[in-house]
Amino acid sequence: MINCIFSYYIDKKELPEWVKKHKTSGTQIIQIGSNYYLYKIKSIWDRKKGRARKVTEKYLGKITPQGLIKPKHERLKEGLTNITVKEFGATDFCFPSPLIFMNYLRSIFLFIIRNYMYFPILKIFFTVQQ
Repeated sequence: MINCIFSYYIDKKELPEWVKKHKTSGTQIIQIGSNYYLYKIKSIWDRKKGRARKVTEKYLGKITPQGLIKPKHERLKEGLTNITVKEFGATDFCFPSPLIFMNYLRSIFLFIIRNYMYFPILKIFFTVQQ
């Protein structure tokens, strides 16, 4: 058995009041089952047909009595605005003290260690600005 979902376009006068308030110029409300969905639309001139043709640009969300529910990808995007990464434990575990690390390197590379201490300092002062 095939489930069939009927979608149809509705006149503004047939809409419930809580749906009507979301209808603005350049939008379209479509009812699928008992749910209402809001889409952004525009019209472009079709030379072959000799008349304007409606183009659906974007899905704006589901309309409920509580308001408009934006699409999931937009809600996720809004939640990702204030992301910070805080890392301390792994670095502290690997290098508990720079002096211990430097003494370890000094015991292995006796004379070479002096040059390696200056490379990070030179990189800070002489980085190429783009």
